[in-house]
Amino acid sequence: MPYLETHTVDGVQYDLHDKRIGNDALDTTAQLLIPAINELHTDLDNLYDDVHGTTEIYSWANGTEAQIKAMVDAHYANQINLYDYWSVGDVRDITLNGQSHQLVLMHKGGKELVTPINGHTECAFIVGLKDCMADPMVYHNNYSSAVWNGMSIRTYCNDTFRSYFSTTMKALFKQFKNISIGNNLALENTNDYFSVPAHLEVFPNLESTVGAEATYLHTFTWYRTFGNTYKSAPGVGGTVYYWLRSFHTGNGSEYQQFYQNIVEEGYQVGQQRKSNSASDNKYYVSPYGVI
Repeated sequence: MPYLETHTVDGVQYDLHDKRIGNDALDTTAQLLIPAINELHTDLDNLYDDVHGTTEIYSWANGTEAQIKAMVDAHYANQINLYDYWSVGDVRDITLNGQSHQLVLMHKGGKELVTPINGHTECAFIVGLKDCMADPMVYHNNYSSAVWNGMSIRTYCNDTFRSYFSTTMKALFKQFKNISIGNNLALENTNDYFSVPAHLEVFPNLESTVGAEATYLHTFTWYRTFGNTYKSAPGVGGTVYYWLRSFHTGNGSEYQQFYQNIVEEGYQVGQQRKSNSASDNKYYVSPYGVI
């Protein structure tokens, strides 16, 4: 707000320092009034800053790591609304383990935070890799007991993959409550920093989806454009298979299979049978987290 240096009453102007510009009939009144108005302006400015903060605004693509973290912090402090500035589909370049990648804002909200922040129980955005990390890996070394909790690929997401981020970016990503299908088709809850998507989080309408999963999970907005389900990996030409954390249920548990990439017409190819012999099969990984 602009601060007053002069005051005009009935066409007569006075300044803050008792220098008469016009008639001095109201000089004393002006000297008392002007500082009071300026003090009010200061109080209003401070109140505005307390309510709205002084956060500088940057795009997801171009802000520094510190700048985008400050914006996320301001969102959770109820000083700004990130949805006024960032949108699903925004892309940010990043280097992870020496590889060039892109982080995509894939969905608004959608995951419950393990630890609520200033009344926020839901994340601001789900953020995932546009493509895959360079090295393929097995889902687990023993498929006969393979469910998301305890899998080697889960350890990779939460430990190895997370370690590729800077300290600032680690603090940006929040731990979230993750729902998966466990043994005996029961729902399983894990607390994760990063995960590979479930089947329904990528592909919404396939009949083979486990019913319990369909009750609690939803397709990320980013993947509702089918072309976004195709992924590549550094140094690999064309599309690649990538792991999802859901399994397909056939005629009994012996047919439980883990999905990887769907490469044409919305149907699974190369579904991975749940058996010890499958442990040598390696596919790519495209983790996501939440901010």
